[in-house]
Amino acid sequence: MDYEHIKGVFERLQSRFGWEPMTEAGLTIGVKLDGQSVTLEPGGQFELSGAPLTTLHQTCAEVNSHLYQSKTIGEELGIGFLGVGFDPKWSIEQIPVMPKDRYRLMKAYMPTVGTRGLDMMFRTCTIQVNLDFESEQDMIEKFRIGLALQPIAVALFANSPFVEGKPTGFLSTRGDVWTDVDAARTGNLPFVFEPDMSFEKYVDYAMDVPMYFVYRKGQYINALGQSWRDFMEGKLPALPGQRPTMGDWENHLTTIFPEVGMGQSSTDAAFVGIEIRKRIIVQVRMHAMRSGASIGDWENHLTTIFPEVRLKKFLEMRGADGGPWRMICALPALWVGLIYEPQAQAEALDLISSWSQDDRDYLRNEVPRLGLATPFMGGTVQDVALKVLAIAQGGLDRRGYDEGHFLKHESITKQCLSHVHVLAIAQGGLDRRGYDEGHFLKQLHVIAESGMSPASHLLQLYGSSWGHSVDPLFKEFMY
Repeated sequence: MDYEHIKGVFERLQSRFGWEPMTEAGLTIGVKLDGQSVTLEPGGQFELSGAPLTTLHQTCAEVNSHLYQSKTIGEELGIGFLGVGFDPKWSIEQIPVMPKDRYRLMKAYMPTVGTRGLDMMFRTCTIQVNLDFESEQDMIEKFRIGLALQPIAVALFANSPFVEGKPTGFLSTRGDVWTDVDAARTGNLPFVFEPDMSFEKYVDYAMDVPMYFVYRKGQYINALGQSWRDFMEGKLPALPGQRPTMGDWENHLTTIFPEVGMGQSSTDAAFVGIEIRKRIIVQVRMHAMRSGASIGDWENHLTTIFPEVRLKKFLEMRGADGGPWRMICALPALWVGLIYEPQAQAEALDLISSWSQDDRDYLRNEVPRLGLATPFMGGTVQDVALKVLAIAQGGLDRRGYDEGHFLKHESITKQCLSHVHVLAIAQGGLDRRGYDEGHFLKQLHVIAESGMSPASHLLQLYGSSWGHSVDPLFKEFMY
C-alpha cells in the first residue's frame, strides 16, 4: 500500500461523510470534521485525533463512528486495517514514506541521534489519551502520575512481539524502541518530580530541545539540531535575522491532538483549565517579548518533543501500544479513572510516592521485555497493575457517569483478548457480535489478573496454530 491507496480513503471520507481536506504542497495529507482530524503518520499509519469530550461514552461513540466509516470505505477499495504496536512483517525499506516534508527531514535526522528513530517513525502504532488539568499544581500531580505509571500501561496494552516475521523477545517492541530514539526529546523527564516543577520549567526544558524545522509559506525549512533560543534572538542559522512569528499558528491547530481527546468533566473546571492554558502561553510570551517573537513557531516546536507524557494545552499519555479494538476505550478509562477524580488522584500519588528516579527508569527499560512479569519492589508489575486498576475503578465509579463498568471484571474470550487494534471496524459487525461499550475496558481486569497481555496471546498463536508464521495475523485479525 502506498500514498495513492491512502489518498483514496481520504477522498471517500470527504465525498461520503463530509470531511474537509487538509493539504500540503497540493497533496491531501489528512481530513478534518467537527474538531476531529484524520492524518498520516510517516509510514502510512492512519491516525484519528478526536475532539475534546466530557465522558468515556462520548469518546467511544466518536471512535466507533470513525471505525465504521473507515471500514466501509476500506471494503470498497479492497483495503484492510490492522493494528498492532509494531509492524509485524515488513522492513523499513519496504514501507513507503508519506509525502510530508517534515517526515523527510526527520528521516534524515533520526539516525544521527539514536538507533531506533526510523523504527519509531515507520513501524510503530499507538493509542494516546489527552487529559485536561485545573491548575498548575493539578498539572504537576497528573504529570507525575502519568510518567510513573506509564510503564503499567505499557504492560497492560503490550501488543508488539514481532519484527519482520519473528518474535523479538519483547512483549512491547514499540516500548523498547522508545528507549533509543533521541535522548534530547524523549524519556521520563526527571525534573517533573523536582520540588520547583512549574509551567515555566517545562517551557525552559522545551526551549533546550533541538529543533527540527521552521514552517514558512507552506515550506518546511531545515533547522535540524539548531537552537530555539538562538531562534528567539534572531540567530538561527537556517533563518538568520528572523524570529518566530504568529503566521504558523492556524496552520497547525489540527496537528496537536493525538488519537483520543478527553475534555474536563466539570464546567467550572473547564473554565479554570482555559485560564491555565493562558498561563502557559504567558510563559512563552514572556520569553517572546524580550526578543520580539511570538508563539506560532513554538506550537510547531512542541510537536517535535516526545517524552512519555507531553505537556501542551493538555497532558498526552503516550505509552500504550496499539491493540485490540476494545482497548481503544480502555486506555482513556484507565487514565480518567486515575486522575479525573480527586480521591483516585490522591491514591495514585500515594502509590508512586516512594518510587525513585532509578525505579521509574528501571520500569521504562524492563517492562517492554517482561510486561506484567517484571520484578518490582519485592513483587511484580502485575501486583502494581492490580492496585492501579482498583484505584481507577473507584475513580470511575465516583465520577457518576456510569463509567465504572468499563473496568469491572468479566469473563472474555481469547479472540477478544488477542484481537488487534486499528482504526477501522464496522458498527454493524459489533452489533452482530453482541459487544456493548461495557466490554471496552473490562478486559483490563482479565489481563491484570491472568498476567496475559494481548502480546502473550499472539505469541501463543504463533507457536501453535500459526506454525511460526505471522501471516495468519493479517487474515485472522483484520477488521
